[in-house]
Amino acid sequence: MYVLNIIDIYIGNTREKTGEILGISENDSGWKHKNQRKATKMGGTMSRNKGKRGEREVIDILQPVVNKVYQAGGVEPPILQRNTLQSDRGGCDIAGLAWFAPEVKRQEGGSVGVWWRQAASQARNGQVPVLFYRRNGEKWKIRMRAYLPVVEGTRVGVIAEISMEAFLCYFETRLRKELQELQP
Repeated sequence: MYVLNIIDIYIGNTREKTGEILGISENDSGWKHKNQRKATKMGGTMSRNKGKRGEREVIDILQPVVNKVYQAGGVEPPILQRNTLQSDRGGCDIAGLAWFAPEVKRQEGGSVGVWWRQAASQARNGQVPVLFYRRNGEKWKIRMRAYLPVVEGTRVGVIAEISMEAFLCYFETRLRKELQELQP
């Protein structure tokens, strides 16, 4: 069983945050009291190298799943790679799947809410924004849109935080669906 941590709730065009009622706001670890100080950011070359390593880590986790699904379908798998042109042209951190818009953050400080907004804004029409993030000594966490059934035929869109294991189940299923749509 996987745990789904609901971050935001979307009903129609309305976004409701449960923390606003309690006088708390979103920060890098979820919610904080308004008087709590923010962590400082690491800068420079070390930060960029850490980000590149994070992108490679995520590729190393995802590529075997891509290979498995595509090879089972008798199709040459696409190669996931770092998007080295993102500083010039913008876009997501990892290229290789047209429907997939991942943003990878491997930082100690910073705001998960800001990172999520970056991932969502960089996703082009029809792409699924996904934020992968982790801090030293922690497991990868994933933030993405999810839909919860309310009543038959009605769903509520949410921003959810899930584990890498739960994401890989989704990712493999989505790859199978995308591959079926490509085949005649």
